[in-house]
Amino acid sequence: MGLEQLIKFLIDNLKHLIPIAVVYQYQGGVMYKFGRYLKELEPGWHLKIPYIHTYAVVNVVDTTILLPAQTVRTNDDKEWIVRFSVGYRIISPDKYFNLVEDQKSALSDRGMMIGREAASVVDSSTFLDMDFKEVLISLLQKEVEEYGIEIYYMAAVEISCGKSFKLYNESSNLIV
Repeated sequence: MGLEQLIKFLIDNLKHLIPIAVVYQYQGGVMYKFGRYLKELEPGWHLKIPYIHTYAVVNVVDTTILLPAQTVRTNDDKEWIVRFSVGYRIISPDKYFNLVEDQKSALSDRGMMIGREAASVVDSSTFLDMDFKEVLISLLQKEVEEYGIEIYYMAAVEISCGKSFKLYNESSNLIV
């Protein structure tokens, strides 16, 4: 093994060779021993045995995600094209890493489902009411509780009245 290969190996494996795991103030983390969950890591430094212990960190500060636009129908048979925004923070890195694979996708999918289902049981004026967002937050929190996520905000940030392309085509008899 040449000197260049040794240097490349050390640089590539530096994180694994250092016996200290550092978790910054804005992060939370988990430590694994031979791939099995060992413990949750708070901000600070933690001793680890190289190649035996591995760790992962995630930012736990408040963040938001903008959900894709979707068509919803209220119970007074009006259609709305709406985009929801969800504010959340990670409160359990253990659950966040170990209980769901694609956390942001799962949060987005659940948020869209909650928005659509909630819209279907209210009339348009209630759907457009600002107090309605508290119901959305509560419903979404129940859905993502197991992911180690806390929802602090959910609201429709873009709303327009209109028909979806599919319904427009069906009503125009353009679908063959």
